[in-house]
Amino acid sequence: MRLRLAFGLTVAFATTAALASFAGCSSPEIQKPPPLVVADDDAAGRDSAPPPVELDSALPQTDATVTSGAVYLHTGKTLFLFEPYGKTLKKIGDFSCLGTGTFSEVGDIAVNRDGEIYGTTLDDTFIKIDPLTASCTVIAPERPGVRFPNSLSFVPRGTLDPANDALVGYFDDEYVRIDVTTGKVTSVGFLNPRDASTTYESSGDIVSVGQDRTYLSAKTYRGGSEVDGGDVIVRFDPKTGQRIAVTGSTNRTNIWGMGYWAGVAYGFTSKGEAVAIDPASGASTPIPLDAGGATSRQGVFYGAGSTTVAPTR
Repeated sequence: MRLRLAFGLTVAFATTAALASFAGCSSPEIQKPPPLVVADDDAAGRDSAPPPVELDSALPQTDATVTSGAVYLHTGKTLFLFEPYGKTLKKIGDFSCLGTGTFSEVGDIAVNRDGEIYGTTLDDTFIKIDPLTASCTVIAPERPGVRFPNSLSFVPRGTLDPANDALVGYFDDEYVRIDVTTGKVTSVGFLNPRDASTTYESSGDIVSVGQDRTYLSAKTYRGGSEVDGGDVIVRFDPKTGQRIAVTGSTNRTNIWGMGYWAGVAYGFTSKGEAVAIDPASGASTPIPLDAGGATSRQGVFYGAGSTTVAPTR
């Protein structure tokens, strides 16, 4: 996710105050839904968590013959392929469609069920990326007053679209959908109830695979101040964006990219770290990873993504 949001919380303020430039200007003018209700300690006495979302029933569970997987991750300029069984990293190539400006870096990517990759840049350009070469084409160029989120992911068909995967993301805690044809951004909902004393915002990135498996790496805030302790994993309803549960802390900060394969979430940080995350508890285990000295203007890894039909165990 890079910094358009993760860093956007840095760039956004710097950008909102200076020149509007992850991981925050104002969101597109759209009608927003009413406050959402969540089941946790901040919403005691309210309605219980929403029921499981009815999604694609044909999602793969496991296959003993599968010996390789695919999680894509990237720096600001370069696309990589992480193989989750062998824990290997391969450089695919440099993004071909970026400009020369300060914020001409890819902030996050998302992968749909067909293996197509879409991304947003820190200068708010919406692009499509060839997974074999990293060659990219611009769908929606940078325009005054238009901003794209980081923490991108597709959510499975049957969630927001009955026939297709839908591209989503977070502006802090505002959940939005992006039209992959035009780049139009539409508000869907919010992660937090409006009166919550403890709130969560994207750190961050999203992974979404199958029934009831949609997670966000997030930062914790109390009384408007960020709480130390590392990024937490938040499970949320992909139809509304509202959080269902905070599963636990990863004890890692700036998890700007996440992918998923065979029941494990893989996190990639701005420092160049890779971790295997148990999405049910948030517990993380370091993975040795050599990015060959790759760097970005604001760190190392900016984002990651994996197909919505990755195996779940």
